[in-house]
Amino acid sequence: MTTLPATFVEADVRDFARKSIAWLRSNPEGFFHPDATTNYARSMMVAWTQAHPFLADDILYFADHGSQEAHEALCELAALYTHRNEEAKAPPAVKTYAIRVLRGKPRKHGPGKANNFMRDVGIMWLVAQMKGRFPSLAVYRNPKSRRPSHSSIAADELTEAGIVSMGFKGVEKVWDRYLPVLAGTRYAIGTRFADGIPAGYPRLFD
Repeated sequence: MTTLPATFVEADVRDFARKSIAWLRSNPEGFFHPDATTNYARSMMVAWTQAHPFLADDILYFADHGSQEAHEALCELAALYTHRNEEAKAPPAVKTYAIRVLRGKPRKHGPGKANNFMRDVGIMWLVAQMKGRFPSLAVYRNPKSRRPSHSSIAADELTEAGIVSMGFKGVEKVWDRYLPVLAGTRYAIGTRFADGIPAGYPRLFD
């Protein structure tokens, strides 16, 4: 079998990343769409809160740090479990947040990490798709090699598209942070999340 030159493979990966970013921005269901936070962040946070206690703790973090969508997601779940008379079945994060709201505990406001939720989920999704399509290329950039990686190509194309300029290390950090969401899937093979979320998983920003 003929081995394709590295430049051809890289061009192929870059083209895939570029088209994926364009879709994520133009499609109403895309994570980079201008209305993505308004349309999907709350419902996604509701799902995460119910999926795993550690992910629920992350949504609690967002709510405490100024995310209106996280606030609404936790309040929605608190109301839902109350309406069903199933308060005891509510995720601990929902119970904790309901108590904080009832006590009138002030929330942090202003721009912060919580504001980038949909953008960062989009970056995670982009790298996952690149990894699935081109598994021979590493996610992480080897500083001792000139060979590109999923993170370096994603960073270049995200910058070129005007989504965010963060460099390959920034993309790697986002990938590491949100990889637990992909725990147990083929995208997590070879990582500590291959079989699910381990007991030692920290909060998103720890």
